[in-house]
Amino acid sequence: MVDKWGEIEFENMMSEYVSGLNPTEDELKTFANFDGIEDSEFTGPESRLYGPLCRVINSVLGPSMTCKETAEFPEESRTQKRKKNKAPASKEEKLQDEHAFRLKPDLTIFRSSAEAQYTLTNKEKKASAQTKERLQHAGRTSWHTAIGLGEGKTNINATPFRTGNGGPLLRDSKDAHETRGQMAQYAAELMLRQHRQHVFFVSFFQDTMRIIRWDRNGALVSTPFNYKHNPEKLWLFFYRIRRMNDEALGFDTTVHPAEEERVKEMKAYVADYMKNEQNSEKLKPFVKKIFEDDWPIFCMEVPNGDGMKHVYIGKHLAGHRSTTGRATRGYIAYDPSHLDPNTGKAEPRLVFVKDTWRPDTDKIHPELEVYAKLHAANVPNIATVVCGGDITVGGEAQRTRTQEVLVKFLPRIHYRLVFKEVGRPLDTYSESVEMIQFVGDAIEAHRGAWFLAGVLHRDISEGNVLINDTPEDSLKPKAFLNDWDLCKYQDEIDDEATQIYRSGTWRYMSALLLNYPTKRQVVSDDLESFIHVVIILVLRHHDHTRSCKDRRLASSSIWRLFTITVKFPKKDITLVP
Repeated sequence: MVDKWGEIEFENMMSEYVSGLNPTEDELKTFANFDGIEDSEFTGPESRLYGPLCRVINSVLGPSMTCKETAEFPEESRTQKRKKNKAPASKEEKLQDEHAFRLKPDLTIFRSSAEAQYTLTNKEKKASAQTKERLQHAGRTSWHTAIGLGEGKTNINATPFRTGNGGPLLRDSKDAHETRGQMAQYAAELMLRQHRQHVFFVSFFQDTMRIIRWDRNGALVSTPFNYKHNPEKLWLFFYRIRRMNDEALGFDTTVHPAEEERVKEMKAYVADYMKNEQNSEKLKPFVKKIFEDDWPIFCMEVPNGDGMKHVYIGKHLAGHRSTTGRATRGYIAYDPSHLDPNTGKAEPRLVFVKDTWRPDTDKIHPELEVYAKLHAANVPNIATVVCGGDITVGGEAQRTRTQEVLVKFLPRIHYRLVFKEVGRPLDTYSESVEMIQFVGDAIEAHRGAWFLAGVLHRDISEGNVLINDTPEDSLKPKAFLNDWDLCKYQDEIDDEATQIYRSGTWRYMSALLLNYPTKRQVVSDDLESFIHVVIILVLRHHDHTRSCKDRRLASSSIWRLFTITVKFPKKDITLVP
């Protein structure tokens, strides 16, 4: 995301993006500073700065918030929780825990009310090599409860940004690239775990600091200031953070913790669903993920005509660890009042929620509009939309702001849809014949969209073909083609590109699109993508001449394949790409 960083004067950052009151003269007298700390401390190991920074920041935040050093203590993993309960962790869980263990921001801002999540145990404190002063400010990483983050460096090679005046904002050393990647990873994890519009971040190098504001279009970076000799700017930033409401802090206020009674009701419904033998056994493991990792349950508002539908969600079924882009997340959700069109009665039901950030332009059609066009033309094998639309608060759409500085990017608007069907991933098919049938269902939807509705999908991938175990027009499972937010209408195919990046999922894109980035995407490109879907599924899930002994494909050889023999249940097939 080299081009997703934009520099802005500190004063403009504060007036436009961190607005609020200034501290009074009496309040300023109560704030701590860095007097008495030798200059050499700011050029030594960065860990020496954590304690002084926490002390000064906490003097500004007051009793309602706290700044903790979280550089040593990651979030408690599922492996650790299972060890306490004497239950083994799966291989997948261990791999995910390895990822979580690496994520330890230097500093984290919490609400004081989240004390149970960030407080260390006495056993952890005794096992730590930290000094008493550092342990006083030490805390555990907690992604669900963090408000803001901080990361620092004292080695000039590792600092991510320019240290002097003039020249490019981004330093070009290997270590600087890694530091920016590290910060982006922290911001992405926070935005995946929480429901956020934007996130505030501080980056410090020795005795200078920059304020960063992340949203789904990139990061705005303030000009640096010396927080040791002139702590007033540090005081001002954290004073305003302390006084901000949730909306200003970047939280999505259309999602809030669910009421206890609704959580009990939801858990009871899911428990009954899991026991019911008539429900899909292949879908049940994904329904179970709602409550995985003790994920908090939230009430989510979705536009429904002139009002709002309230659905209840837990852990996302699908999500991306990326700070920018559509940032699509999918949830299996509990709808306590789903209107059955056949009976006219409101009954509880599991539905699917898509939460995304769509480009704000008239040249890209909102997905709700696309689905209306597809259904009006009786296109087969597509999902049924219950409701959806732009997410607004007080009549204002939730919209990115980074494009105000990085003007080449389109603004993005927060968007949400509820679907009646809850599909399972394509790779849960039982055998090769079934896989081909499901891909065929998606091709049928693609053909209908083009010939009946004049719509080209433009993002064919494995993830966009889902299996519906209970279709209304068949006694057998069928697949449907999902995610139409990158589509174009027939009369728009030859129009100029709307976005500066190529649309689509790289591994499934046609060879011509990859080799000629300015090429217009046409029907043949989508059809080739279907072929790539089949080939990749075959390589991943069937025995062939390039398979390893443990049945996994050797990644080093996948791109060298010219001719392979695939062992299907009944006969071998030779594929020649």
